[in-house]
Amino acid sequence: YDLALVFILEKIFRYACNRGYDYILNITEATIL
Repeated sequence: YDLALVFILEKIFRYACNRGYDYILNITEATIL
């Protein structure tokens, strides 16, 4: 594997996970409130 590619994919994956987590958190807050 090309290490640079792996590094970039990992950053994109983590960013997507963080965005998804924030999205779920916002929906949960909206539902509770």
